[in-house]
Amino acid sequence: MSWLPPSPRIDGGRLRLWEPPLLSGVASAEHSYVLIDEIVGSSVGLAVSPWPQVDDKGRVRFPAGRVMLGANANALSAFLHSHRLPREHRDRELRIGDAFAVRARDEILEPLREQLEDERRLHPFLDPAAWMRPPVYDITADAREAAKRSFYAAVAPVLETDEARTVLPLEE
Repeated sequence: MSWLPPSPRIDGGRLRLWEPPLLSGVASAEHSYVLIDEIVGSSVGLAVSPWPQVDDKGRVRFPAGRVMLGANANALSAFLHSHRLPREHRDRELRIGDAFAVRARDEILEPLREQLEDERRLHPFLDPAAWMRPPVYDITADAREAAKRSFYAAVAPVLETDEARTVLPLEE
């Protein structure tokens, strides 16, 4: 049972869990999607969502239930240094838009549900080590690629092979 609200039922089963390549073989349904939403001085605003899904066109869809919380940038960096996968990213500076797959400690966050749902950006201010279970998967590259795919799926039509040849000659 997660501290996040249950995802709404999907009509027709068209959505499936998003499976970024980094999480191949990892039960992503057990994770929350954590995004660095803002950085203000030494404070970091985190958006925490239930694990996203993708539709039949490859567009990422986030279920209802996003919450906001804050963290100290140094504490978050130190926690990531110790627990971030892949390890080669452990010293990378925090940036707005960084995304992580995190298993949250429900017993810590559930009592704070009402505060978290207020979306006050940097409040409550929580120690990452208190509510994140290691390891933390840095899925930033996968998330940025999924965002690009979602954008292009939303604005560009799918072309049949013959139509595509008129735009860009294909080698056969």
